[in-house]
Amino acid sequence: MLAAWNFLELVARAVGAGADLPSGVATAAAEQIEEVLASPGRADLMEASDRLVACVHAALAVAPPETLVAIQGGEGASAAVRAAYILGQFSFAQMLVSQSAVRRADDRFLQTLTSPRYRRYVAALMAADCSGQDLAEATREREETVSRKLRALRELGIAEWRREGTHIVNFLTPAARSAAACVPSLAKSARWRLG
Repeated sequence: MLAAWNFLELVARAVGAGADLPSGVATAAAEQIEEVLASPGRADLMEASDRLVACVHAALAVAPPETLVAIQGGEGASAAVRAAYILGQFSFAQMLVSQSAVRRADDRFLQTLTSPRYRRYVAALMAADCSGQDLAEATREREETVSRKLRALRELGIAEWRREGTHIVNFLTPAARSAAACVPSLAKSARWRLG
């Protein structure tokens, strides 16, 4: 998890140099925060909090005085700087909420996750990331059926894929993995597949 937060050091350096923030920093931050908020343990949250606090302190230590005044809401900062600060906060909040909404499951999420139609898929993906062919073998269904069902799982935010060389590997999203771990029959089925 620590390596994923390395972009925070770029933020502190950019503030100190009076430079623009590197491209994509806000998006990277939103993605990391969203991921850590979805994690089941408190340790990840505490680590993220510590990393963010350290970044803010490092940036504040080198920030121009007008920036500090704007952050504190003081009158010494120009209206434009205060407005930019406030808009930046709202913009980041909007980006985080938007990314979460895109990845958040709707009402069909849990229904599909626990549906007998998809149970073997979820159990297989709980046990290990799988190719379509691996899932076809695990579920004893044709690859065309597997492809169609995976598409439905992706549309609901339950499964995703990544490319490894020439292979496509399917996996459960963090939200689906967390939810599935709370369903005893799915967790038991995944342990059975691993064992």
